[in-house]
Amino acid sequence: MGSSRRRSPNVTKQMAAQIKHLCDLGYNQHDIAARFGINQGRVSEINTGQKFSEVLPDGKPPKDPQPMLPF
Repeated sequence: MGSSRRRSPNVTKQMAAQIKHLCDLGYNQHDIAARFGINQGRVSEINTGQKFSEVLPDGKPPKDPQPMLPF
C-alpha cells in the first residue's frame, strides 16, 4: 500500500529569494508556506539561513502570485 502524502515541491534559489523577501516584509511564515505549497518548517530554515544561506532576498513579486493576507 503506497503513501498518500503529498510531496512539497523542491525549493529553487529563486523561490528562496522570494521567501526571504516576504519574511523581510513581515509576512507570516505559515502564509508564505501556503503561497509556495511547502512546509512552514522549510520557510523557517530558509529564513534563518539553515538552507539557501548564499541567496539574497529578491524584491520582485513572485510570478502568478496568489493573494496574501496582510500581516
